Amino acid sequence: MEKPSVSLWVKMEPFIVGALQIPPSSKFSMHYLRKMSTYVRMRSGRGSYPYLTWSMWRHVACGKLQLEKELAWLYFELFDSLVEQTSEERLEWAEVISGCVTEEEKEKQRNRLS
Repeated sequence: MEKPSVSLWVKMEPFIVGALQIPPSSKFSMHYLRKMSTYVRMRSGRGSYPYLTWSMWRHVACGKLQLEKELAWLYFELFDSLVEQTSEERLEWAEVISGCVTEEEKEKQRNRLS
């Protein structure tokens, strides 16, 4: 009897160029990452662990690393996905953000939810 087999055709692009199709900023170096870590640690009210909120990340990403705001949000969301949350919490967050009509309302919700 012949064993069933499965063949997959995997797109290589995500592995070659990464998950984000945008080249990283030239300021993404160990020097700037250390500075950012120190900055966040000093500004954080949670002791030595650098708890990074959206407003703090936006300040660093847009002001210091000169990233566009939407790209900064994409990075924030990507790394926030590594935080342990239930699917209900993630769904609720996505619904709140998608329900925003104006950019100001979206920004207010991002600050509240992070």
